[in-house]
Order: sequence, then structure tokens, then C-alpha cells
Amino acid sequence: NTSPADTLQVAFTNLAELRSAACYPQIRDRIINRQLRAFQDFLRPMGIDMDKDVDEVMVGWRSELAGPSGYMGLAAGRFQPDLIAKYFDRTNLPVREYEGVNLYAFGSGGDADDLFFTFINSSTAAFGRLTDVKAMLDVRRGSANALGTKSDFVNWSGELEGTAPQWGILNGKSASNLAALWLSGSGKKDVDFSSMGASIHALLYRIQWDTGFTAHLVMVCDTPASATGFATLLTLLQTAAQQAPAAGGPALPPI
Repeated sequence: NTSPADTLQVAFTNLAELRSAACYPQIRDRIINRQLRAFQDFLRPMGIDMDKDVDEVMVGWRSELAGPSGYMGLAAGRFQPDLIAKYFDRTNLPVREYEGVNLYAFGSGGDADDLFFTFINSSTAAFGRLTDVKAMLDVRRGSANALGTKSDFVNWSGELEGTAPQWGILNGKSASNLAALWLSGSGKKDVDFSSMGASIHALLYRIQWDTGFTAHLVMVCDTPASATGFATLLTLLQTAAQQAPAAGGPALPPI
């Protein structure tokens, strides 16, 4: 495992499996955000086509609120690191070095949220903000703890692996933050989120696209009473997900 131990959310996508779906163009529009599209366009002149060369992606966040930036991850596929190195050398694009490894910048390389990427080998690439990529490399070297050292995460990911082309895990606070965004965006103001993070250990989900969109959620709670209450909350979230966002309102994270 390459994710640092302080990773709070992970999301896995099997792109190779999704590409075989008849509705993949629509799926692609849903799962690839604006920044990833720009990153894809940036990589194409280097000979990397994410629609052909990337088979699996694991994305993680070290913050309690997932967003369009601030993520890190690993991509599995077919890469040519030597060609990338030559391209950056020829074009004088920004390159940082960390413990003998080249980190390639997408952007100026000077902004805290700029994306960097590097290659573990010819079939694995790491990407994210500079601090996050360095943290992943530290985990690979054994100088920092990995998320895989946490038994709960290992058990939860073991339940999800192989069950769907998309799945993910959020810790309790992250799940409550996401629920708060959706319910407040749909006009629900009467839900108390103050104790949600403490009552929820994790939210596990998996998504199927073979017969339309199907999401299976598992909320791990501290007590049966909490589980009963959050069952009602999930019903509210389902209703909120079906409603169009208010005109001029903020864009909500995908649910």
C-alpha cells in the first residue's frame, strides 16, 4: 500500500472494466473532473492516453472533505518513464527531485495545489500535490507508515475489492461533512451534524454501471441506535441527490 497512514478517504476506479460498458462516454463525463481532463490533455503529447493506457486508479484525500483538488493517488497501466523524462528535458518544464526520484510538475510547480507525478515503475504512476507525492514515496521506502497498517481499513477494503468497478471508503468525519453539504444544498437545515463524525466509524460504498447506476452503501456506526437514525439520513440523501442544485448555488460533490 502506498497511501500514507493519515489518508481519510479513498476511491478506486477500474477504468478497464468501465471502458467495456456501452455507456462509458457518459460514465467518463461523470468520473473525470475538469482538472483531470486538463491533466489528460497535458499528458497526451508525451504519449500517455488515459483512455487507453490507464487501467486502474486509486485516489485518496488526507483531508476530511474531498474536492476537485488536493487529491493524491496511484494509476496502474502502461507507461514509458524514459520518454517522459526526455520530453520534460526537451521542453524545460518544471521538474523536482526527491530522494533521487524525478517529480514532474503539471503547472508552474510553485503553487501549493499544483499537481506532480512520478513513476514507481513502467506500470505504476503516482500523482498529487508535492507534499502528498513525497509522502507516498516515503511510504514506499518504509520511512513512513502506510494506510494498510490500519486493520479496520484493511478489513473494509477487503470487503470491497473485486465487488464493483468503483468503490470507496470515507472515515466518519468525512462522511458527515459530505452529508452536510448535500443536505444543506437541498434546503435541509434541520439535521444536527455535530455528533455525526463521532457516531459514524466509516462509510463504505460500491457503484455498478452495468444496468444503470446502482450504489450500495454501508455505514459502520457505533451503536444500533445510531444506525437506525442514519438509515433515515440516507433516505434524505437519496432525495437530495435527485434534486437539481439551486440556481447560482455552489457545485456539490458527486454522491
